[in-house]
Amino acid sequence: MKTAITIDFDEFVNVFNEKGKSETQILAREKYNLSFVQIKRRLDRYTDYCFDPSLRTYNHKKQDVDLHFILS
Repeated sequence: MKTAITIDFDEFVNVFNEKGKSETQILAREKYNLSFVQIKRRLDRYTDYCFDPSLRTYNHKKQDVDLHFILS
């Protein structure tokens, strides 16, 4: 039986937002032995993070809505 891998999604998002996709790919492979895409799918499915294409960062969905409201 497979054991579930515990992923620190906050760390994953912080590395992505601060250092970019290439560093996040390295983190995914070295720390979790998973691809960037596999962790990204789990991030989308199991957390409230969403990708903001205009800022090219991940944010919590509530923060994302508040930010767009303030900028409008």
